[in-house]
Amino acid sequence: RLYEATQGTAFYDGYDILDSDNMDKFRTILGICPQHDVLFDDLTIREHLEMFCIFKGYTSDDINSEINKTIHDFELDSIQNITAKNLSAGQRRKLSIAISLIGGSKVIFLDEPSSGMDITSRRNLWDILKRQSEQKIIILTTHYMEEASVLGKRIGIINAGRMKCIGTPLFLIERFGKFMSLNITKESDAENESIVNFIRERAPNLECEILSEEIMFRIPKENYSASYGDNLLLSENTSQTSSKENQNHEALKNGI
Repeated sequence: RLYEATQGTAFYDGYDILDSDNMDKFRTILGICPQHDVLFDDLTIREHLEMFCIFKGYTSDDINSEINKTIHDFELDSIQNITAKNLSAGQRRKLSIAISLIGGSKVIFLDEPSSGMDITSRRNLWDILKRQSEQKIIILTTHYMEEASVLGKRIGIINAGRMKCIGTPLFLIERFGKFMSLNITKESDAENESIVNFIRERAPNLECEILSEEIMFRIPKENYSASYGDNLLLSENTSQTSSKENQNHEALKNGI
């Protein structure tokens, strides 16, 4: 649900977007993805994107190129002519987010963008959003701390409607966290002992839990620092692990 502003001001690019004279201008660069998908069952992916391009004021000459770019960016090429009612939950979510970004949106609000997705689809979506975040302002809400650390340059934690703290992921970990988590997804024939020893050489005094598909490490806060974190980067040639641990660490270290 969207609520009308009760008071105050909000500025973008030097103008007050709550001023009635500026609201129509701001809507042309605004994208919103609510928590629940708002789609038309009998429209295809391509028809949805075309409709919202028209809403954003795109001319017929520019619509096709914008739609093709969005479909390619969100990896929807093979299903672009499938109706919404025949899409999976993850595909519907991708479409909802694509709608919020299409048409030159520069300020995007995403309400729990990965809601209802399995872990693989969620991580694929994170990769897409990171590619889309250049030269855009993306504000999202999430219950997943991993999602916040991967996507958030700045993270605010709200409780009972009040902002309790705000800062980069690394600042929040150092200020409030007790440990840093490092999850390594492994191949079926990976040697658990080799992986654990490799990490322990670079991060002593940590705890680990070995599962069938991944190994979870907990690094105590007192053992972690920005400079120390450099030693956790794994070699690109380490075939027994996925790139997930590199991406997660880079997100924490650089505040992405």
